[in-house]
Amino acid sequence: MGRSELVSSGVYYSKATPELKSIIKNEKSHFPSKRSLNNLATLVFLFVTSFLLRGKGQRHSNVRPVYGYIALALFIIYTIASTVYNAINIKHIHMIKRRDEYMYDPTDITYESNYNIVKLVSMSFVVGTLGGIVGIAGGIILNPMLLQMGLLPSVVAATN
Repeated sequence: MGRSELVSSGVYYSKATPELKSIIKNEKSHFPSKRSLNNLATLVFLFVTSFLLRGKGQRHSNVRPVYGYIALALFIIYTIASTVYNAINIKHIHMIKRRDEYMYDPTDITYESNYNIVKLVSMSFVVGTLGGIVGIAGGIILNPMLLQMGLLPSVVAATN
């Protein structure tokens, strides 16, 4: 096998399209620029919303409470839109990998149906909400659910 072939997880892809090469390159990095910008935007939005929604005893500025609720509504819209966008992007990446005959692990979760995406997003929402209410890390709740879905323990541990 020549040097021009793409290697991912020990598997050689001699016919890798530029799209697949880009996907595999991004998957090797924990913080590609697009994901980092999305995370930064979310944190800034969350910080501004939290600042505007401070409790009555903590209010030291002339910010009207209605602006806090507007910011909260915009944050909720942003998170829903971001989730839908990311779900569509994950499905698109999966279709490219299927088209280019990417070698998946037999126990890997695939995104051929919307059911798996909706299930994963719903579980994450419930786990995040429960973790926030109870005050514990979400991984304590999410990891058993991911194992139940069939993810490899090493993958589950890496997501925590």
